[in-house]
Amino acid sequence: MGSQLKLLLVPGPEPVEASSPKPTNTAVKASPTPTPTPTGLSYAHSCSIGGAGATEIYDYRKAWSKPFDSCMDSSTSGTQSPAENKAAAMAGYTDPDDAKYLYSICAQTAGHYLTGDVSGDQTKEVKAALTLCPDHPKRAQLKANVAAGEALEEDRANGRLVYSGKYLVGKDVKPGTWQSQGEKVEDCYWEISDAQGNILDNNFISVAPQFNIYIPATASGFTVNGCGFRWIGG
Repeated sequence: MGSQLKLLLVPGPEPVEASSPKPTNTAVKASPTPTPTPTGLSYAHSCSIGGAGATEIYDYRKAWSKPFDSCMDSSTSGTQSPAENKAAAMAGYTDPDDAKYLYSICAQTAGHYLTGDVSGDQTKEVKAALTLCPDHPKRAQLKANVAAGEALEEDRANGRLVYSGKYLVGKDVKPGTWQSQGEKVEDCYWEISDAQGNILDNNFISVAPQFNIYIPATASGFTVNGCGFRWIGG
């Protein structure tokens, strides 16, 4: 019989699983500390009542304990905050610390801004100031004066409000009844003339309470000096 060959199978090495690479811990660098946002202006205002007894005010709220009718900036430092920049732009200011003037308005609880007619520029200033001091104790009155001031500016643009100057009736101003501006009129001259320049009516007022005048549709010219008139009807 032929010899039988036995094949011996020699076991090979066990398969080795490839190891996944271990993640490397990368140190995260901390972001630099941001520069703090400026807190705004530091200011001092000299406030008075009737022009007497000036008091230094460093916080407009501290002025509300007295009826100051005038506050003027006396010193300012620091950088305007974003809110102050926005308010200054609303008021039409351009200098980098002009918000100080708005704080002067914030400090007053008496005087012109609350009792008098505010012009177009003053209207913008008061509206801007109220964004910085929305808790003003007389906010309602200031807002009412702003609304009245805006109405005056609209009348001026539409030829229903005039101050010193010469105007053409029917073009610059409307015919009808006009009322003097303010409760009291001083050193006021007004004149109504025809197309040839002849005076139809005029007067010089040294001092008088508020009064009305009438401009007929047949008139051509209206002259005002030292006062203002507002159209109140045909």
